Amino acid sequence: MADELKEMLKKGSKAKLIQLAIDSPEFSTDGLPNRKLTDKEIEIIKKKAQEEGWGGELYRATYKAKDIELMAIKTTETIYKALFYLQEYKKVIERAEVLLNILEDKYIRGYNEKTEKFEEIVKKTKEEVKEDVFEITKNLNIFSVTESLFGLKTKFDKGDDKKPTSGDIFNLYKNFINDGKVFTYFVVRAKFGGYRLYKKENLTEIELAFGVINQYALLDLIDSLDHLDYLLENLEKYTPEVEEEVRKQELVYIPTRKEIKKRVDYINKYLWVSSFNEEGKVIEMDREKREKLIRETLLSEGYLLNTLSDKEREELIGKDNVLEEYVRYGK
Repeated sequence: MADELKEMLKKGSKAKLIQLAIDSPEFSTDGLPNRKLTDKEIEIIKKKAQEEGWGGELYRATYKAKDIELMAIKTTETIYKALFYLQEYKKVIERAEVLLNILEDKYIRGYNEKTEKFEEIVKKTKEEVKEDVFEITKNLNIFSVTESLFGLKTKFDKGDDKKPTSGDIFNLYKNFINDGKVFTYFVVRAKFGGYRLYKKENLTEIELAFGVINQYALLDLIDSLDHLDYLLENLEKYTPEVEEEVRKQELVYIPTRKEIKKRVDYINKYLWVSSFNEEGKVIEMDREKREKLIRETLLSEGYLLNTLSDKEREELIGKDNVLEEYVRYGK
């Protein structure tokens, strides 16, 4: 037994020893990495807890820590499911971007920087426009994995058949990521009395998926949606006949500008954590402080529960209080 560990077992506070017990498995891990305590060392903590009157709290804390660890694993799994659908939706939007880019290059040219307008607009007959749109879309008709899984028709609520839309894919992302946010709340809130019920490595995995991968993917999606909105605006303004024909085809999903705004507004309101102030400028602080601010925001109650009603939020917070009352006082 290392001298440092001996000293902690002898003089460590209740909170430190409970944390040590939570972070250490109660079985032999000889030869495996990250082994912290032997059975003998665990018995020393249990004996000290009984002598000082917090044996019950030690038992309840280590017992509930196992539930929190399972919750952390479930949280990470849920967030990665959300990320899968987010990437699939991004592919759908990228396909629309490619289509409209090609059409813009074909029909709208000669951008004048002074007037901020296009001056060379190609005019064609309805049949020519229809043929152009068909030729381009048939070459872009590569379904995403999710669309392929859906097939042409998918049963949703109570056996109703309907053709799946790309909006369904985004809604799957929303459902999973919002579940992940609530699960994250339960994990990070399991901290009281000077110790936490979750293990640091579990929270690190959640932060990586939720705070890094998801945020960068959202930024990428917002850029694509903004660009798509710009392309649609040009088609509507300069070649409405092309925009009308694009709407008729069913091979490539093209959201309306209203739908795009709805998606972007939702992301900005409930999901995206910006490092910009209200004027659109980067918050003046060093990178480490900015990343800390974003991390704190991502793990805050206000962010994690921002899609819930007041009643739902109160119920969750009540469950959180029940956990602490049980672990610390056995109530």
